[in-house]
Amino acid sequence: MMADTYPDFLVLQQHEREDVDYRIVVYERGGSLGVMAPHGGGIETGTSQVASAIAGREVSLYLFEGIKLDGNAKLHVTSKNFDEPQALAFAGQVDRIVAVHGRKDLQRGRIDGATTWVGGLDLARKQAVVDALRQGGFEATIATKTLKGLEPENICNRGRSGAGVQLEMPLTLRQSLLGDDGLLTRYAAAVRLGSA
Repeated sequence: MMADTYPDFLVLQQHEREDVDYRIVVYERGGSLGVMAPHGGGIETGTSQVASAIAGREVSLYLFEGIKLDGNAKLHVTSKNFDEPQALAFAGQVDRIVAVHGRKDLQRGRIDGATTWVGGLDLARKQAVVDALRQGGFEATIATKTLKGLEPENICNRGRSGAGVQLEMPLTLRQSLLGDDGLLTRYAAAVRLGSA
């Protein structure tokens, strides 16, 4: 895994321009759940669309999106260091968060383009999300080796409860969902059901 260019958002902000290099989208809709894509737009392709589908028109939504013509990976700030002020304010308004992330298909020398790795500190809800995704016809498992989202500082765990859910979706799955509205709707509904 490559090291981030910027250690946190405050450093990123000194080198990148809002609404030119990145944009922040926030919809506060009340309720106890918030959905986030802290690496949206061109940073981790498809995560903005998946997060938006999960949120629908009812659930609060936060997106940090890379909008450069190329080189958006430079805008990746690891989740435990993601301190963008609007994101922290958003997290403080909800009890729990579902954070949508992208991962490569190739992990530790093995190709897996289908399985969502579910992490975070909300043990009951992450198992419920795994179960709901499987019932919806998707492959999912609890993240046990890497990308587990267990740090209290991880943005998925920054809601008022201190425990959230992190989805790590492989690129092939994200591409499949973006190419099929029905599939995306089914995936989003499963995540909503499990995280309720």
